[in-house]
Amino acid sequence: MFIRFRSYLSLLFLWLGPLLSGAVPPDFERFQIDSRLPGLRLSVLHLPPARARQTVPVLFVHGASFPSALSAGFRLGGTSWMDDLAAVGYDTYALDFLGYGHSDRYPQMAQAATQDPSFSTGRQVAQDLDRAVEAILRRTRARQVYLVGHSWGATVCAYYASQHPERISRLVLFAPFPPTQSTVKEEEAPVPPPAYQDMTPAERVAQFRAGVPAGEAQVLALELASTWPVAWLQSDPTAATRRSPTVRFPSGWEVDLLGCGAGQCYYDPSRIAVPTLLMRGEWDQLPSAEAADAMFRRLTRAPVKRYVVIGRATHVAHLEKSRFELYQEVRSFLAEPLRLPAP
Repeated sequence: MFIRFRSYLSLLFLWLGPLLSGAVPPDFERFQIDSRLPGLRLSVLHLPPARARQTVPVLFVHGASFPSALSAGFRLGGTSWMDDLAAVGYDTYALDFLGYGHSDRYPQMAQAATQDPSFSTGRQVAQDLDRAVEAILRRTRARQVYLVGHSWGATVCAYYASQHPERISRLVLFAPFPPTQSTVKEEEAPVPPPAYQDMTPAERVAQFRAGVPAGEAQVLALELASTWPVAWLQSDPTAATRRSPTVRFPSGWEVDLLGCGAGQCYYDPSRIAVPTLLMRGEWDQLPSAEAADAMFRRLTRAPVKRYVVIGRATHVAHLEKSRFELYQEVRSFLAEPLRLPAP
């Protein structure tokens, strides 16, 4: 009886999610574009500038497990990262990859999870990032975008910037997967993960909390214990179809993580030739301080590069008390007149 009641309660939360969470307020716009795969559509979140428009639009790219409306677009204390930039005149956009948020789901996500997850790796989804950039440039009539990526999304952005520097004015890499120089023998190669993962909001928030060192006070924003979990569950239209509602997301990011950790990363920092800001939280271990230092040194072709550590912050600093420091550092980097070396 208790199990059945808990299922009813979970379904009620799914139904009430949009009302309780406010994850996508009415002042945001959503539009769709074609993905790289026939018949599947991508969703783009848009918040126009609150005052005179800056000439270069901003595109946010989310990480491995939660979409744009739960990341750059989620309002904590009434303000989101997108709000912060829109307030000073930036036209802000955020992409949902296939399998996340309001974008379509891969057909493989409705099948057994034993399949190969290579359909959703960074190399693959970078094609969809290119489609989003093209759509935004066409909409705004701009020539380039400011590209801001978090975690796995930052890794995709790093790869994309190395392939399409002409489309990127400045690049912000917040907590990317760091490439290692080590090599792994073929017989020691990591076993591919399942095609997708299922996770409850309670499990995800517990992972966030585990990033804070023992003995330190928790730093997550208050909404991570209230509206954020509800909104994340509600962001997956398939959640209610499972006996215990969970969020399902593709595992291509894990293929990338394993590859980068085994010396087989699909992107090379030395090929990034645009002004780049690398950021991490003080307590983050992905990337660790040592790995981030090494990655920063490898940004040898970036005409300008910055490296910022946000104190008392983890891998999800944009969901924590120190988020305003993160906002400020990015604002400063985007607005700063950069003295580029002569060609």
